Amino acid sequence: MNSEINHPGIRILHLEDSPPDAEIIRERLIDAGFSLHLDQAANEKEFNSFLQIGGYDIVLADYQLPGFDAPLALRMVQAAYPGLPFICVSGAVGEEKAVELLKLGATDYVPKSRLEKLPLAMIRALDEVRERTARQLAEETLRENEERYRSIIRTSMDGFWAIDLDGRFQEVNDAYLAMSGYTRSNLLSMSVADIEITESPDMVREHLGRIIAQGYDRFESRHRRADGHVMHVQVSVIALVSQNLMICFISDITERKQSEDKMRKLSQAVEQSPVSIVITDTKGYIEFVNPKFTQITGYEADEALGRNPRILKSDHYSADVYQNLWATISSGGVWEGEFLNKKRTANFFGRMRQSLRSKTRTTPSRTIWPSRKM
Repeated sequence: MNSEINHPGIRILHLEDSPPDAEIIRERLIDAGFSLHLDQAANEKEFNSFLQIGGYDIVLADYQLPGFDAPLALRMVQAAYPGLPFICVSGAVGEEKAVELLKLGATDYVPKSRLEKLPLAMIRALDEVRERTARQLAEETLRENEERYRSIIRTSMDGFWAIDLDGRFQEVNDAYLAMSGYTRSNLLSMSVADIEITESPDMVREHLGRIIAQGYDRFESRHRRADGHVMHVQVSVIALVSQNLMICFISDITERKQSEDKMRKLSQAVEQSPVSIVITDTKGYIEFVNPKFTQITGYEADEALGRNPRILKSDHYSADVYQNLWATISSGGVWEGEFLNKKRTANFFGRMRQSLRSKTRTTPSRTIWPSRKM
């Protein structure tokens, strides 16, 4: 995913004393589309120094470090920056400790063995902060004089509406005008149902009723721009029933949705590929295999994951061949050649044409092994 997940420029304080683990987590977040600045602290002194500098959007923390742990780090964060998201990213710490940490106020816990869950946990935590900030901003602006209220709202980077309880526009900010292409006079003569695509007018009325009943909502939808194009949005709404108003903040998530759609298509293409595909980490351990790999080799995915591709080695080639292969892909290059490999049953299967390449930034992060039976 290449979009910035609607959270550009995330500043992260990462408590982790293992440089390899810290690098894996950083790579995971970049792969997920985050644009980030990450400061790594390996002990209490470094963690406290970074906290004093401040300016972070979220804290990630291993549970146990020499002379320091996540509960103590959490208390330091809560004392310095109440409400700052704190996610424990650690090895197996046991359900009891994880639950206790959440009771102490941690936002979430993600095992290092399930790092694919970390981007979603961070998005959820950051969105909750955004929603809480939006609610506080809405309440504050309504307490202030009208001129200050308009100034703050109109300079917000998110789109903003004030609508009445029937969904008619009362105010919009410049960000939403730029986002949607409408003029202010256009929108102030319209209602939400006029631009809503996902819900019919009857569904919009029902949705407004639910928001009035529960006081708030956050959801994704689609809006029609002035030029007729569709815009995917995330909407946070707070109902102020006594003032006959709903305060809404709107984010354009069209690029994120397009990236997710591309990722789904890519995933389907890999799963259905007639070519055997294997992906390994930098140490050569298998992270992914597609169904064609299982069909050709006899190894089920759960048997192959975590193992080295040498399980297919047939001993028909010298050590020099394999050394040349790994030297090439470790330097970010592409190796192409043929191998006679071995099935799970130890029987040989036909020669495989293989093209091995490293997915790189400044250093190889993963190796992709596409193979075609000849």
